Amino acid sequence: MTAALLPAYFPHWSDLWELASILVVAAAFLGLGRLVAPKSGLVEIDVIAGWGLACLVLTFWGAVTDVSLRIPAALILCAGLAGLVLPHSRPRRDEWGALLRVMVLSLPVWIILAPARPAMTDTFMNLLPNLAYLVDHGMFPADVRPPSYSFLPGAPYNTQFVAFIGSLLTPGFYPVSGMAHFNILLQVLSGLLLARVLWGRLDAPPSWALCAWGLLIAIAINPGFSPRVHFSGYGEAPISVALGGAVWLAARLLNRIETGEPRGGVIWQLALVLAALVNIKQASVALVAATLGSMGVLALIDRRIRLLNALRDLACAALPAAALYLVWRWYVQAHFAIGELKPAPFSQWQFETIPSLVLEMLKIMTDKGYFFGCLAVVIAGFGLLALRRGFGGTVRLAGLATVVFLAYNVFLIVTYIGHFAHEGEPGAHSYFRYSTHLSLVIVLVLAAFWSDWSPDGGRWRRIVPAAGIVLMLAAPLLFVKRLRFDIIPPQPYVADLAQLVARHVGPDEKVALLLPGDNTTVSWMLKSWIRFVPPRRLNLDIAESGVADPATLSSLAAQGYRKALLSCTTPAFPDLPPRSAIFLVEEGGEWHPVETLAYPPSDPRERWVGNLSSGPFCRPGAAGADADSDLPPAHSN
Repeated sequence: MTAALLPAYFPHWSDLWELASILVVAAAFLGLGRLVAPKSGLVEIDVIAGWGLACLVLTFWGAVTDVSLRIPAALILCAGLAGLVLPHSRPRRDEWGALLRVMVLSLPVWIILAPARPAMTDTFMNLLPNLAYLVDHGMFPADVRPPSYSFLPGAPYNTQFVAFIGSLLTPGFYPVSGMAHFNILLQVLSGLLLARVLWGRLDAPPSWALCAWGLLIAIAINPGFSPRVHFSGYGEAPISVALGGAVWLAARLLNRIETGEPRGGVIWQLALVLAALVNIKQASVALVAATLGSMGVLALIDRRIRLLNALRDLACAALPAAALYLVWRWYVQAHFAIGELKPAPFSQWQFETIPSLVLEMLKIMTDKGYFFGCLAVVIAGFGLLALRRGFGGTVRLAGLATVVFLAYNVFLIVTYIGHFAHEGEPGAHSYFRYSTHLSLVIVLVLAAFWSDWSPDGGRWRRIVPAAGIVLMLAAPLLFVKRLRFDIIPPQPYVADLAQLVARHVGPDEKVALLLPGDNTTVSWMLKSWIRFVPPRRLNLDIAESGVADPATLSSLAAQGYRKALLSCTTPAFPDLPPRSAIFLVEEGGEWHPVETLAYPPSDPRERWVGNLSSGPFCRPGAAGADADSDLPPAHSN
């Protein structure tokens, strides 16, 4: 099995094709954003706005009709690419130049992560199954439709839409890592926005050095960044980037209301960015509400802003996101008995846990001092500067960030007492991960503070720019093992086991998975890998057991399962090689091994994904060796 790790650092042609398909989709989103507001936005904001428009079209189409989603997806692709060449919407040469700079500077990241495979538990429990359903059927799943094999088939689909559109460009397979590639691209684009904020200018592209520092702030220096979360297909990165874009646009809109400048294009962009944000995860609606609410709060307390104008613009910006959210709520309620995470009845909410929750949240704030220290600077800076300068400019951006943080924390407390406590989940679990949804907003404000404060000239102007370029190009290579979280054991072992099953089982056969010591985490990942990662075996009849002994095999044979994967040989099978995975076939009442994969020797220093069972891989006690408080728990949304 160790040999399977060696080529994982080098992209295959199919990896590059997958990546290229996502870049083409992102280019189409840029064209859509330019068609909507050709003279009002920046290319990095246009991509998010175009994505929001695509989400609106696909969600409404899929919710109200059974006609294939490939039709609107193809139209979106064509219209977006046309927007890149039409005279009134195509980006200027300097805008293409800015994009080229951040893409070149981020090239080491792309090279390292291009061959990365799907990883992390939630990817296999709902994200990948939901994407595969769109690709296979061209419609949303429902209880009365073919099975989706997803834990949350009614979860939001905004990130899956990107890879689904990309599948139109990859006939014969689909971009299983497409969601992760798009998440990386969004963070690269956020680096361009940060570079502009550092420079303090929007009318010209930032320099190579500023782009390098923007990328470093967006990724490496970002206090909420974690490769295994933000470079995976999870929703944390797109939420953070979309929220950052929404808050930045909200501040820009309030500035224009104050000065009386035209603001129609900004309203359109904010509306579409909120539409992209609202259906990334179930919790996203709280961030949309917090963003709109923070605009209302600042408009109310700032006498320089006409309140009626602000409320009218706010309502216009809210309409698309509200419509998308309500249509999706209707679809889920009408087509699923469960389908998604649901709160407990109000009578079962555990209000008595609020004091302990708040104390636990404060403890997490203390433990994660870097992130919450940066947040404290934003809040303190807002308070001090508001007293000295009023609410204009950077202060307004910091004020929006502060109110969003406070409102989101209220929502999290409600979620903890109304859902997670009812589900038996511990206290304020994943509070830090949820807080990182604000990470790009935080660094945007800090970059704006720096731009306002930084002196002109000086030696740092000559040294720091060059250092930024060197760091951005060298850091990914120095931390390649940390970036390639997908090859941290036992995730590659799951891939090897899935390939082993695919070699010996036909598309519609029956197979048993014997995973001794599994707590269902490995089972979910392995079944999804078999069904959704090429070579796919979608329609297998799969039985599973956490017990591995001859009696279990006999019982499975009596049920018609003549083929079985034993993930780890146990003492119950003394004639089989130890510390090995074996594929078995039953013939004449006897089980015979047909292929064996030996696990490498145990290394106590080896990193190990802490939220996957270790027993199925002959490593009892390894679970937790790489556990981290920023890791998402399974089936969180």
